Amino acid sequence: MNKVAPEEGEAAKPPDATFQPGTAMNATSSIEITIQCRNLANKDVLSKSDPMCVCYNRPLNTKKWTEILRTEVLQNNLNPDFVTKIQMEYRFEQSQTLRFEVYDIDDADAELLDAQDSIGFLECTVANIVSAGP
Repeated sequence: MNKVAPEEGEAAKPPDATFQPGTAMNATSSIEITIQCRNLANKDVLSKSDPMCVCYNRPLNTKKWTEILRTEVLQNNLNPDFVTKIQMEYRFEQSQTLRFEVYDIDDADAELLDAQDSIGFLECTVANIVSAGP
């Protein structure tokens, strides 16, 4: 096989280096999101709220939210630092929207969110979280 030297100022190119459309890698990074709340409203009368956070994402080009996780319930806590974390792929070139809903869990059956008191919610992009730093 005859190899031709590149012209001056031209980069050498491996013989089988060709670009295949659709094969480029998307820029991604694995991230972990820690969930904390501060100064939550107290929804209980004789004690403090028992918060749990439900996290949703909204896939690109859809309007439907998909639940991705629920944290543990922290008893009598208006400033919770949840142990459960979100592990996900951050896609730099895509808008990824998350929704965090916090509930005061009074009913033993936390699966039924309609039976719980809503404390509040937040919608933001993953890019907002990443750019805010630790």
